[in-house]
Amino acid sequence: MKKSLLTAILGLIISFAGAQNLQITHPVTTKSGSPDSVLYIKMHIKNNGSTTTDVFLQRKIQSLVSGQLSYFCFGINCYPPNVSKSPVNITLGAGVEDSSVKTYIDPRGTAGTSIVNYCFYNVLKTDSACLLMTYDITATGIVNNSHLKFVKVFPNPAHDILKLAFNTEKVYRSSEIQIADLSGRVVYTELVDTKEGLIAIDIHTLPAGIYVCNLVGDGVTIARDKIIVQ
Repeated sequence: MKKSLLTAILGLIISFAGAQNLQITHPVTTKSGSPDSVLYIKMHIKNNGSTTTDVFLQRKIQSLVSGQLSYFCFGINCYPPNVSKSPVNITLGAGVEDSSVKTYIDPRGTAGTSIVNYCFYNVLKTDSACLLMTYDITATGIVNNSHLKFVKVFPNPAHDILKLAFNTEKVYRSSEIQIADLSGRVVYTELVDTKEGLIAIDIHTLPAGIYVCNLVGDGVTIARDKIIVQ
């Protein structure tokens, strides 16, 4: 009798110890769009446990259409396509839900379906919650599929620091990043000497509003993106 009771108690303890506290709430697994617009899926992660836990995000690309970009924002930080694990954790209190995570696919004019798996883990990787996401990019008309040059800003909206990923596709005699207000007045310029890269810009002195980021090659705008400064 005592042995049976001990076994039952031990089994209960193991059961509680193995319980999963991380939960993805409001799961969205599929997003459709056109090749000329960026798609994102928002993720909600909740800590159902009774203690505070630190959480990071891990991305694993299952299939990515050639020419498309995959990247994500986690907490207050956004990361370029070559980052698959968030280097910074977010802290979730007991019963707290976070909805800051956005996972992106930038088609860059390319149709096709990309599939990406995202997993939240606690720092010891003893608890996790995963979601497999499908981004369905459907051609809706004539699209410039050879358009590989781009400039992409994140986070967007931005407050203090703005990061820009860019690709000029070819070498120009002169290439630069320009940020202009809606009147066309250029408020920031930075020369770039590589075909592609990632730069960070301090924008804390810019008044709140909408701006346009232009990627310029030999004096001609070859790509642009809109920026919202808060």
